[in-house]
Amino acid sequence: MIGLTFSCYRNRISGCHAEGTGDNGFSLTGYENVLMGCVALRCKHSGIYLYGSRNTISNNLSRDNGQRYLTDGTKWSAMMVVPGWGGLASDNVVVGNIFIDTQATPTQSYGIRVGKHAYSLWGANKVTSLNAYVASGSNVYKALTAAGTTGAAPPTHTSGAVSDGGVIWTWVTGTTTNLDAAGNVLASNVIKGNITANISVSSANVQCVEGFDWTLTKPVWVKSTGNIDALGNAA
Repeated sequence: MIGLTFSCYRNRISGCHAEGTGDNGFSLTGYENVLMGCVALRCKHSGIYLYGSRNTISNNLSRDNGQRYLTDGTKWSAMMVVPGWGGLASDNVVVGNIFIDTQATPTQSYGIRVGKHAYSLWGANKVTSLNAYVASGSNVYKALTAAGTTGAAPPTHTSGAVSDGGVIWTWVTGTTTNLDAAGNVLASNVIKGNITANISVSSANVQCVEGFDWTLTKPVWVKSTGNIDALGNAA
Protein backbone atom coordinates (compact mmCIF):
# COMPACT_ATOMS: atom_id res chain seq x y z
CA MET A 1 0.00 0.00 0.00
CA ILE A 2 1.12 3.55 -0.75
CA GLY A 3 -0.17 5.97 1.87
CA LEU A 4 -0.03 9.59 3.03
CA THR A 5 -0.96 10.38 6.64
CA PHE A 6 -3.04 13.39 7.70
CA SER A 7 0.06 15.57 8.15
CA CYS A 8 1.25 15.04 4.54
CA TYR A 9 0.46 17.75 2.02
CA ARG A 10 1.27 18.91 -1.54
CA ASN A 11 2.79 15.61 -2.63
CA ARG A 12 2.53 14.08 -6.10
CA ILE A 13 2.07 10.34 -6.58
CA SER A 14 2.31 9.52 -10.27
CA GLY A 15 2.69 6.38 -12.36
CA CYS A 16 2.67 3.91 -9.43
CA HIS A 17 1.26 0.37 -9.48
CA ALA A 18 -0.32 -1.31 -6.42
CA GLU A 19 -1.39 -4.91 -6.99
CA GLY A 20 -2.54 -7.60 -4.57
CA THR A 21 -1.91 -5.50 -1.45
CA GLY A 22 -3.16 -6.64 1.96
CA ASP A 23 -5.00 -3.34 2.51
CA ASN A 24 -5.95 -0.48 0.18
CA GLY A 25 -3.90 0.15 -2.92
CA PHE A 26 -3.53 3.88 -2.19
CA SER A 27 -4.59 5.74 0.98
CA LEU A 28 -4.56 9.55 1.15
CA THR A 29 -5.33 11.23 4.47
CA GLY A 30 -3.42 14.47 3.93
CA TYR A 31 -4.41 17.50 1.91
CA GLU A 32 -3.65 19.17 -1.44
CA ASN A 33 -2.01 16.01 -2.77
CA VAL A 34 -2.28 14.64 -6.31
CA LEU A 35 -2.74 10.98 -7.29
CA MET A 36 -2.42 10.70 -11.06
CA GLY A 37 -1.85 7.97 -13.61
CA CYS A 38 -1.68 5.13 -11.07
CA VAL A 39 -3.06 1.58 -11.09
CA ALA A 40 -4.71 -0.29 -8.20
CA LEU A 41 -5.43 -3.91 -9.09
CA ARG A 42 -6.87 -6.79 -7.05
CA CYS A 43 -6.13 -5.24 -3.66
CA LYS A 44 -7.69 -6.65 -0.48
CA HIS A 45 -9.65 -3.51 0.39
CA SER A 46 -10.33 -0.45 -1.77
CA GLY A 47 -8.17 0.46 -4.72
CA ILE A 48 -8.09 4.13 -3.65
CA TYR A 49 -9.24 5.34 -0.23
CA LEU A 50 -9.49 9.10 0.19
CA TYR A 51 -9.73 10.30 3.79
CA GLY A 52 -8.24 13.77 3.36
CA SER A 53 -9.23 17.13 1.86
CA ARG A 54 -8.52 19.26 -1.22
CA ASN A 55 -6.84 16.39 -3.06
CA THR A 56 -6.98 15.67 -6.79
CA ILE A 57 -7.52 12.11 -8.01
CA SER A 58 -7.25 11.90 -11.80
CA ASN A 59 -6.51 9.52 -14.66
CA ASN A 60 -6.13 6.43 -12.47
CA LEU A 61 -7.31 2.85 -12.98
CA SER A 62 -8.84 0.99 -10.04
CA ARG A 63 -9.96 -2.50 -11.06
CA ASP A 64 -11.07 -5.75 -9.41
CA ASN A 65 -10.32 -4.65 -5.85
CA GLY A 66 -12.15 -5.59 -2.64
CA GLN A 67 -10.78 -9.14 -2.76
CA ARG A 68 -11.65 -9.57 0.92
CA TYR A 69 -15.26 -9.99 -0.21
CA LEU A 70 -14.41 -13.53 -1.33
CA THR A 71 -13.35 -14.60 2.19
CA ASP A 72 -15.79 -12.90 4.58
CA GLY A 73 -18.23 -10.85 2.49
CA THR A 74 -16.91 -7.47 3.66
CA LYS A 75 -17.71 -4.80 1.06
CA TRP A 76 -15.10 -2.44 -0.33
CA SER A 77 -15.01 -0.20 -3.38
CA ALA A 78 -12.80 0.86 -6.25
CA MET A 79 -12.79 4.35 -4.71
CA MET A 80 -13.84 5.41 -1.20
CA VAL A 81 -14.28 9.02 -0.05
CA VAL A 82 -14.96 8.69 3.69
CA PRO A 83 -13.59 10.73 6.63
CA GLY A 84 -11.23 8.82 8.92
CA TRP A 85 -7.69 8.62 10.35
CA GLY A 86 -7.62 12.36 10.99
CA GLY A 87 -9.08 13.42 7.65
CA LEU A 88 -12.39 15.04 6.68
CA ALA A 89 -12.74 13.76 3.09
CA SER A 90 -13.89 17.17 1.88
CA ASP A 91 -13.47 19.42 -1.16
CA ASN A 92 -11.70 16.79 -3.25
CA VAL A 93 -11.80 16.45 -7.04
CA VAL A 94 -12.18 12.95 -8.52
CA VAL A 95 -12.11 13.22 -12.31
CA GLY A 96 -11.27 11.17 -15.37
CA ASN A 97 -10.66 7.84 -13.63
CA ILE A 98 -11.66 4.28 -14.51
CA PHE A 99 -13.35 2.35 -11.68
CA ILE A 100 -14.40 -1.07 -13.01
CA ASP A 101 -14.77 -4.71 -12.05
CA THR A 102 -14.14 -7.15 -14.89
CA GLN A 103 -14.21 -10.41 -12.93
CA ALA A 104 -16.68 -13.23 -13.48
CA THR A 105 -17.47 -12.89 -9.76
CA PRO A 106 -17.18 -9.16 -8.95
CA THR A 107 -15.61 -8.16 -5.63
CA GLN A 108 -15.92 -4.37 -5.72
CA SER A 109 -19.16 -3.37 -4.03
CA TYR A 110 -19.16 0.15 -5.49
CA GLY A 111 -17.24 2.05 -8.12
CA ILE A 112 -17.21 5.19 -5.93
CA ARG A 113 -18.58 5.39 -2.41
CA VAL A 114 -18.89 8.77 -0.70
CA GLY A 115 -19.92 8.24 2.89
CA LYS A 116 -20.45 9.46 6.40
CA HIS A 117 -17.49 9.60 8.75
CA ALA A 118 -16.01 6.40 10.14
CA TYR A 119 -14.89 7.79 13.50
CA SER A 120 -15.84 6.19 16.79
CA LEU A 121 -17.81 8.55 18.98
CA TRP A 122 -16.33 9.71 22.26
CA GLY A 123 -18.06 8.26 25.29
CA ALA A 124 -17.43 8.11 29.03
CA ASN A 125 -15.80 5.04 30.62
CA LYS A 126 -14.50 3.62 27.35
CA VAL A 127 -11.16 1.84 27.07
CA THR A 128 -9.04 3.66 24.49
CA SER A 129 -5.71 2.81 22.91
CA LEU A 130 -2.83 5.12 22.10
CA ASN A 131 -3.31 7.08 18.84
CA ALA A 132 -7.00 6.17 18.58
CA TYR A 133 -9.21 8.73 16.83
CA VAL A 134 -12.64 9.77 18.10
CA ALA A 135 -15.27 12.29 17.11
CA SER A 136 -16.76 14.61 19.71
CA GLY A 137 -19.26 17.12 18.40
CA SER A 138 -17.84 18.42 15.12
CA ASN A 139 -14.21 17.82 16.10
CA VAL A 140 -11.74 14.96 15.74
CA TYR A 141 -9.29 14.06 18.51
CA LYS A 142 -6.36 11.66 18.85
CA ALA A 143 -5.52 9.83 22.09
CA LEU A 144 -2.13 10.54 23.68
CA THR A 145 -2.69 8.10 26.54
CA ALA A 146 -1.83 4.41 26.17
CA ALA A 147 -4.56 1.94 27.22
CA GLY A 148 -6.55 4.54 29.14
CA THR A 149 -10.19 4.74 30.13
CA THR A 150 -12.09 7.89 29.26
CA GLY A 151 -13.36 10.19 31.97
CA ALA A 152 -16.63 12.07 32.29
CA ALA A 153 -15.84 15.34 30.47
CA PRO A 154 -16.09 15.13 26.64
CA PRO A 155 -13.36 17.00 24.75
CA THR A 156 -14.48 20.30 23.25
CA HIS A 157 -11.17 22.14 22.76
CA THR A 158 -10.01 23.22 19.28
CA SER A 159 -6.26 23.38 19.86
CA GLY A 160 -3.64 21.61 21.94
CA ALA A 161 -4.19 18.65 24.26
CA VAL A 162 -6.68 18.34 27.13
CA SER A 163 -7.63 15.47 29.44
CA ASP A 164 -11.21 14.25 29.75
CA GLY A 165 -10.40 13.00 33.24
CA GLY A 166 -8.88 9.74 32.06
CA VAL A 167 -7.40 10.16 28.58
CA ILE A 168 -5.46 13.06 27.10
CA TRP A 169 -6.83 14.09 23.70
CA THR A 170 -5.06 16.26 21.16
CA TRP A 171 -7.24 18.17 18.73
CA VAL A 172 -6.71 17.10 15.10
CA THR A 173 -9.34 18.86 13.00
CA GLY A 174 -12.95 19.94 12.93
CA THR A 175 -15.75 21.59 10.97
CA THR A 176 -18.50 24.09 11.59
CA THR A 177 -21.21 21.59 10.61
CA ASN A 178 -20.72 17.81 10.84
CA LEU A 179 -17.87 15.43 10.07
CA ASP A 180 -19.37 13.71 7.01
CA ALA A 181 -17.75 13.96 3.57
CA ALA A 182 -18.61 17.33 2.03
CA GLY A 183 -17.98 19.46 -1.04
CA ASN A 184 -16.45 16.74 -3.22
CA VAL A 185 -16.62 16.86 -7.02
CA LEU A 186 -16.94 13.59 -8.98
CA ALA A 187 -16.89 14.02 -12.74
CA SER A 188 -16.25 12.15 -16.00
CA ASN A 189 -15.30 8.81 -14.43
CA VAL A 190 -15.87 5.49 -16.21
CA ILE A 191 -17.60 3.23 -13.67
CA LYS A 192 -18.86 -0.27 -14.49
CA GLY A 193 -19.37 -3.82 -13.29
CA ASN A 194 -19.59 -3.41 -9.51
CA ILE A 195 -21.72 -5.58 -7.24
CA THR A 196 -24.15 -3.23 -5.49
CA ALA A 197 -24.11 0.02 -7.43
CA ASN A 198 -21.60 2.02 -9.35
CA ILE A 199 -21.94 5.14 -7.19
CA SER A 200 -23.16 5.37 -3.60
CA VAL A 201 -23.51 8.78 -1.96
CA SER A 202 -24.68 8.64 1.66
CA SER A 203 -23.28 12.09 2.42
CA ALA A 204 -25.57 14.84 1.16
CA ASN A 205 -22.95 17.39 0.22
CA VAL A 206 -21.44 16.24 -3.10
CA GLN A 207 -21.25 19.12 -5.56
CA CYS A 208 -21.24 17.14 -8.80
CA VAL A 209 -21.77 13.53 -9.75
CA GLU A 210 -21.16 12.55 -13.33
CA GLY A 211 -19.99 9.27 -14.79
CA PHE A 212 -20.50 7.04 -17.77
CA ASP A 213 -22.95 4.16 -17.18
CA TRP A 214 -22.83 4.78 -13.44
CA THR A 215 -26.43 3.63 -13.00
CA LEU A 216 -25.61 0.15 -14.30
CA THR A 217 -24.76 -2.58 -11.80
CA LYS A 218 -23.08 -4.83 -14.39
CA PRO A 219 -21.47 -4.32 -17.80
CA VAL A 220 -23.87 -4.60 -20.73
CA TRP A 221 -22.65 -6.27 -23.91
CA VAL A 222 -24.51 -5.58 -27.14
CA LYS A 223 -24.18 -6.94 -30.65
CA SER A 224 -23.49 -4.16 -33.11
CA THR A 225 -25.67 -3.96 -36.20
CA GLY A 226 -23.22 -1.56 -37.83
CA ASN A 227 -19.49 -1.12 -37.24
CA ILE A 228 -17.41 -1.92 -34.18
CA ASP A 229 -15.69 1.43 -33.82
CA ALA A 230 -14.84 2.76 -30.33
CA LEU A 231 -17.89 3.73 -28.30
CA GLY A 232 -18.99 4.41 -24.74
CA ASN A 233 -15.98 6.44 -23.69
CA ALA A 234 -16.31 9.33 -21.22
CA ALA A 235 -15.07 12.76 -22.28
